[in-house]
Amino acid sequence: MIKSSKALTDFVKVSELYRKGFAEKLRQSLCLNDDLKNQIFELDQNKKLTQISYEIVQTKLNMLYESMTAISNAKNLEDKF
Repeated sequence: MIKSSKALTDFVKVSELYRKGFAEKLRQSLCLNDDLKNQIFELDQNKKLTQISYEIVQTKLNMLYESMTAISNAKNLEDKF
């Protein structure tokens, strides 16, 4: 009876060690997962901001091109007369 109770207590100790190790690894994995989710969110937001900036620059360049075209057309008409 004493041998079986000692074996049972040893089994409980080993099981507790494995449980603690698993819980620690799970906590670390969840922490890493949260960090990666935060990075994905940040990169997604940066991508959206970059796209908006690109659209603004594209619009301004189109306006500049149209202005230059209008000025050169006016200059060409003026030079013809």
